[in-house]
Amino acid sequence: MPRNADYLVSRADVTLSTAEDGEVRVNTGDKATGIGYAQDVSMWGLPGFISMPDAPDGDGACEVLCLADGFQTYAIAGRDNRYASKVGNFQPGDRGIVGNCDARVLLKKASNSVTLYTENGKALGVSMAMTLNGSTGEAMLINGGAIIKASHDEIVLSVGGTALVMNQDGLQIFGKHCAINTGSGNLGVLGNVPPPVGIMSVLAGPSGIMGAPSTRWTVALVFLLWMARAAWEFGARS
Repeated sequence: MPRNADYLVSRADVTLSTAEDGEVRVNTGDKATGIGYAQDVSMWGLPGFISMPDAPDGDGACEVLCLADGFQTYAIAGRDNRYASKVGNFQPGDRGIVGNCDARVLLKKASNSVTLYTENGKALGVSMAMTLNGSTGEAMLINGGAIIKASHDEIVLSVGGTALVMNQDGLQIFGKHCAINTGSGNLGVLGNVPPPVGIMSVLAGPSGIMGAPSTRWTVALVFLLWMARAAWEFGARS
């Protein structure tokens, strides 16, 4: 096939990467022999996406296709298979952004999902991930044993055996201990109004006649009845 001598494409290794005002430029050559081909080569790619190749190391170097246009050389495409394994089991339609670090972005066609992933630098062996899964309708944030899961109608916060579940039916708290450390509050309401202080206060201090009505915490009768019923049902099941 005839070729135009003014437009030749060749393959080269990236031996050095720099950036000037955001424009990425590379030096090209052959890493194995140490021979240099060109300096200050402009790195071309898709509009809106800017990527600076990783430096060469013992595992190899980023490869580029170079277009010779007269006296000018342009790097028009590139690949770096040193990090290809970080995308996992890729299937047709999947996409990934990886590099010489733990952080990566993975798009999976089958699950209609996008995942941001990295490693926790403060806890050895702990993974961090955020996934938007279109097939399940769930968004999940994982940082070791700390998990936040949200669907369109429910949010679950979980750390080990402690969990907080919020949905349209109400709020549920699970765990060994629950502390509400606020200066004041109320348990239940009378219609839409908190129970009045004094009349429906929580007993403060020793029980019986030694106790005094709290000036900061109140409780509605309906809440007490609900608590009594819950305690009775729990005892009956036990």
